[in-house]
Amino acid sequence: MVTSLKLLQMGISLAYKIDGLSMGVIPILQYRNMNIYYKTPSLKGSIANIGTDETTTDFAFGYNLGLSYNFTNSISVGMVYKSSIEMDYSKQLTTATAPFKITLPYGNILEQPSEYGIGISYSKGHHKFAYDYKKVN
Repeated sequence: MVTSLKLLQMGISLAYKIDGLSMGVIPILQYRNMNIYYKTPSLKGSIANIGTDETTTDFAFGYNLGLSYNFTNSISVGMVYKSSIEMDYSKQLTTATAPFKITLPYGNILEQPSEYGIGISYSKGHHKFAYDYKKVN
């Protein structure tokens, strides 16, 4: 079985800080390539080749947002949001799952889901206590 998946995210962050407020945004360019190729026995006793040697590629865009505020020297609150990014795997997934009679609900489209989170921290001397919550949709 030969399976190849490469994923790369590139972004340049833009940030701004005024007093205790910090804000940031990162536009994301995501690149991926994928190739699924394998051999499986058929009912007739022969070996079936599934997939091709063709590698599919796709580009997509997304963004990350962040915000934090320092209320005092000891208490901080922050929030983050990451947008979803859809990638088209151009017949790779439907071809690979065809022998199993699986119908994929979105065909060859996979989505990196959006995420959001919030956190709070409290500092006392050399110690920092923090709580974070993150939700992946």
